[in-house]
Amino acid sequence: MKKLIILLSLFTLLSTCRSGEEILAVFDGGSVKRKEFREFYPNHELAIDNNTTSLKYQTSILETMAVQAIIEVEANKKGYQNSEIYKSILELKEKQLLVNLYRKNFMEKALKSKDMEIVFGQMLYIKKDTNGNPNTDKANRALSDLKNLKSEKEINAYISKETDEDGRKPISGLLEPQCMNCSEENILREILIEAYTNNLLETFTQKEFNGDLFVYRILEVKKLKSDDLDSYLSKKFKQFQTLAAEFKATASEEQKQLADYFLGDEVKLDKEVQMIGGRYKEQIQNKIWNEEYQNISKESGIQFSTEMTTLSEDKLVDSTPIYTKGDKTYTIADLKKDYAKVNMKPNTYIPPIKELLYFFNSAILPIALLAEKQEVKTLSSSEKYESSLAVWKKNISWQFFLKDLQETQIPISEQEIKDTYEAGKLYAYSSPSKSDPNKRIPMPFEQVKEKIKEELRTAKLKSEMQRQVEKLKSDYHLQIHSDKLKAGSV
Repeated sequence: MKKLIILLSLFTLLSTCRSGEEILAVFDGGSVKRKEFREFYPNHELAIDNNTTSLKYQTSILETMAVQAIIEVEANKKGYQNSEIYKSILELKEKQLLVNLYRKNFMEKALKSKDMEIVFGQMLYIKKDTNGNPNTDKANRALSDLKNLKSEKEINAYISKETDEDGRKPISGLLEPQCMNCSEENILREILIEAYTNNLLETFTQKEFNGDLFVYRILEVKKLKSDDLDSYLSKKFKQFQTLAAEFKATASEEQKQLADYFLGDEVKLDKEVQMIGGRYKEQIQNKIWNEEYQNISKESGIQFSTEMTTLSEDKLVDSTPIYTKGDKTYTIADLKKDYAKVNMKPNTYIPPIKELLYFFNSAILPIALLAEKQEVKTLSSSEKYESSLAVWKKNISWQFFLKDLQETQIPISEQEIKDTYEAGKLYAYSSPSKSDPNKRIPMPFEQVKEKIKEELRTAKLKSEMQRQVEKLKSDYHLQIHSDKLKAGSV
């Protein structure tokens, strides 16, 4: 009995380690635990697959995390975390994280309840003639023939033979399932939309698109929840495999290879399902959020100025109002002040108006609309918020590290510039000859001098960064326990 208790205790300890407390890297003043390592993937929107869970990839992530943790310790020693710009950036990021977390939670919940309207169709493609005109006679004949055929087998055989789209011959013109209420716009969806809107099922119809003609029908309309989408797609793609195998068995030698695209193994099939299903889910989520965001905007009381919707970017000045809310007006000058508070670039840097407007739309406006909502504020106590904020604190410290690096004096001699020019004047620093395209003419040295100087500075900064990182790893006695990593899981 005593032995059993000891074994159970050991199992509990091991389970605890594997659940997050196991130390994967250690350095003077800190460590990286498995919990942080696992959180790296979702916090950086990194997929967990064979590539990202290989030992080489995991080791690289672990080392990156350890180096950033060391640099955070360094930033604290230098007092950066007490600086006004650090506090301003952190305040902005705290609000951004809450807004983004609310957005993500909203989209995940909405996706589970929202139906995706999936259409499965079949199409015979008739390309335009040599003059670019629609081949109407052939299309009319095909439409008539298909309406008169009685069995699915006959229809499939007819389309395989008559369609001008070689790639779909092996699958009798069947189409990948299309999401009709997602945000994606593509030619297949455009072809199907009319029949879908008019609820025409199992009825062949005709559509012209840029001179090409399509005789098509909708075979099936499904309303699916996101959890059911992958299995539905997989079922349809397996149908493609069956048809392609039957096609290949009787096709001529020159057409057999057309079927090979659909005859991949299960891994290829799963990848196709994941790719298309993932795209549809992302699109429907974005559509749901955009609709919600518009509603939030209307309810917020924010009124955008007519100047912002009518003036071109080069006409916007400091006094230009962006929006009003109650008795407060937010101007371009206010936007510049908010930008300056978090700007890690040199003081001499003047952001172009396009960059300022991107900052407004991606950070300032979402915060203005959402940050004060009670549902958003309550997320500050969530574990997800805390782990994301910890990552961002390291990212801010990393930005200070890069800023210090950028301000490092990097000597570049005139001779280095000239030597680089001489080495590349027939390649990188040359242009094609107008009289002979196969010949290159060196650009004048003065024309490319500053470009070469900047390239040399960038290369030297990269080397200096690597040197400083290696020094920090040594000074802090970093140890990476890659033996605790396991390929295929995190």
